[in-house]
Amino acid sequence: MLLEKYKPVRIEEMVNKAAAMELKDLLRVKKPFIITGPAGSGKTLALNILAKEMNYEIIHLVDDMLKTPEIAKQRSIFYKGKIFIIELDSLRTLERLDDFAKQSAFPIVLSANDIYQKRYFELRKKHKLVKFRKVSDIYLMNIVKKICLRESIPCSDMALGNLVSLYNGDIRAVLIALECLRAEGITPSSIKNLEECKFLNVFDVLLEVYNGELRHAIRLLSNMDQDIEPWIEENIIDGKSIAANELLAKADLFKTRIERTGSWSLQKYYFDMLGAISALNTGKKMFNPPYSKWPRRQIKTTLNNKE
Repeated sequence: MLLEKYKPVRIEEMVNKAAAMELKDLLRVKKPFIITGPAGSGKTLALNILAKEMNYEIIHLVDDMLKTPEIAKQRSIFYKGKIFIIELDSLRTLERLDDFAKQSAFPIVLSANDIYQKRYFELRKKHKLVKFRKVSDIYLMNIVKKICLRESIPCSDMALGNLVSLYNGDIRAVLIALECLRAEGITPSSIKNLEECKFLNVFDVLLEVYNGELRHAIRLLSNMDQDIEPWIEENIIDGKSIAANELLAKADLFKTRIERTGSWSLQKYYFDMLGAISALNTGKKMFNPPYSKWPRRQIKTTLNNKE
């Protein structure tokens, strides 16, 4: 996968190299600090590279884990230490952060795409802030152009420019899109199809899943700006498909693994599992179209928006 093949393996290779080097110094101090920046600017990647260099295990904390102070003190079995990462945007409350930080024997990284929200005012006052800048379109276009040449992917400058501007500096999203388009090439028509996918709502994508068009469904799912998994689960007709529920369970396992470890190379399997449900649907009336039920369980943050 292009995302894995061309990702930096050293801090010196990163676009936001200065910010990443600052992270290295802060991790040694072991005091909580904040990293912020748009999706795809390299926040998670920088932490993964540094964790590997320092032989540290990365632990992504969620609300329920913050209730258990013992986690803050438990030593790592197979690594020299731990790095606790807390996605602030996913927390229901910030009240437990201070207590957890006081008991932690390991560095704590507070991450947010936009730290300047009102609810983060007190955190900004107390903690050091490391900013990851948006990757410029010119820099990103040069990267994509080199990859297209190396991989023999047909492309034009105009189409590449449209592809880069579509994802607003998100390197990860651009490489995922490039992977999807490598067979047909980067052309104005293929970029137009991507634009249509990006701005489809959940009901449009569900209809594609209902219709059983596997390849098209996977592309739409991978470009969704919303977590569609609860919608698919809600609209499977009760008792009609054990296989569909098994695929949903496997997709959920991949999603959990990605969220806990930041292993974005697994993302393709997550979307393949959801897309395979579309193939199962052909002629079997597994869903409830043309009207979709709203999911009863809480919709979580989509993988596409996570850093």
